Amino acid sequence: MPILVAPKAFYLLMTPFLLRMKAYIQSPPVCEEKEKFQKLAEEERQRHTEAPKKRQKTQGGTRSSRAVPNTPAPDKPEELIGKRVQHLIEEFDGSSRWYYGIITGLKVRRGKYMYSLVYDGETETFIFPLLDDMEKDELRIVPLDPAFLVGRRVDHRFRREADGEEFWYTGTVTGHDADTGLSTIAYDFEDADDDDDDDDNNSNVFEEPVIEDYQNGDVLNPFFFFCRLLSRDLIFFPAQVKQQLGLLDIKLLDIEMKLRESENEDNLKISRIQKQLNDTTAIAQVQKQLGILDIKMSDIEMQLNESKHECSLKISRLQTQITDSTAQVGFTAHGQGYGTRSPGYQLKFPLIRYSIGISNLASMTNNGTFVCEKKGLYLVTVTGMACSRGRAAFTIYKNHWEFMKCYIGRGDYYREDCHSGVGTGVVVLGVNDVVYVRVRDTSITLYENWSSFSAVKLK
Repeated sequence: MPILVAPKAFYLLMTPFLLRMKAYIQSPPVCEEKEKFQKLAEEERQRHTEAPKKRQKTQGGTRSSRAVPNTPAPDKPEELIGKRVQHLIEEFDGSSRWYYGIITGLKVRRGKYMYSLVYDGETETFIFPLLDDMEKDELRIVPLDPAFLVGRRVDHRFRREADGEEFWYTGTVTGHDADTGLSTIAYDFEDADDDDDDDDNNSNVFEEPVIEDYQNGDVLNPFFFFCRLLSRDLIFFPAQVKQQLGLLDIKLLDIEMKLRESENEDNLKISRIQKQLNDTTAIAQVQKQLGILDIKMSDIEMQLNESKHECSLKISRLQTQITDSTAQVGFTAHGQGYGTRSPGYQLKFPLIRYSIGISNLASMTNNGTFVCEKKGLYLVTVTGMACSRGRAAFTIYKNHWEFMKCYIGRGDYYREDCHSGVGTGVVVLGVNDVVYVRVRDTSITLYENWSSFSAVKLK
């Protein structure tokens, strides 16, 4: 009858073969080849050690200093993203050459920081452990040429002195003054002061020390700013996730192939053992060994099943992450009717103009409350129109807490004046979080048919 033998039997049966291999490796011919290989490796290492020293020697016998001092390592790995650098590359002929480029991304592979680098004039992206190269002075951050930023779109960071809060403003660098070291930036915002009669005053144009701020990490190209956010928040691109799924599939196929090879070897060993059983009287001892092998086989099968289960869970989590990161969620709703509304009145938005990715909007149409179904970062916009003798305003609530106070307008207390006001904000919502709008302060004549409520999931 057939006898099952576990793959671990391979190690027991291969012991004589391994002993013969050890004797072969320690034989004189093999040792001589090993010594030759070690000698060649030592000569190659010595050549790489002495080559830079020879290039550094001058006619007087002393070493010349480098053109750019060593660049200190950054406090945070992601601070290199968006920096212009020069990178020392060894050519095929053994010489070394500096190449210029820009660092565009960061990944962690096997516990090591790997950076994406695009060289000047190239479209392909190369991956290097640049922190190691920086320690060996083979990577340097290059002082930025002012002409490099002129005409480019940048993100500029400002810090409020009162509380240290950071703000990013986007604009276009339009010029640079070499005497003052200041660059001219036209920001993408307009002066809200309508009383300024000076039409020639470009209120969104400023002179800033862009080069100095770039070296401090306060000026970024918008593309590299987006890459830095992704690296800091650990959000994967769908293409990267798909690449990881492909690697997991390859690993699963490799495990299955090794299992089949192991089974084939086991079948061969079983056949040999059965032949030995016909010629030996130590059946009891062989059966005992087979029992041990069966136990080991069960352990291997259990480990394999656990490995497959873990891979399936990882694939499921990655697929869920792809779905959540690419899902489109949002709506726009309008009110209906008008009339006098007291403070605390909750605005109604029964007319759904458009919605996507939301299965239930009953609470919105019934009482004007938006109930979040998919967690994420949302942009909320509310427009309200009202007439009043005094100040008219409304409040946006998140989970019954004031999230934003929005001002509509005010009258002269003798007659009603009509105005519209808009409140816009970004808020993180979890599942079943609610957002709604209420009148505040004074009674107003609210035109809900001219009011609207919109929300869209950003990520």
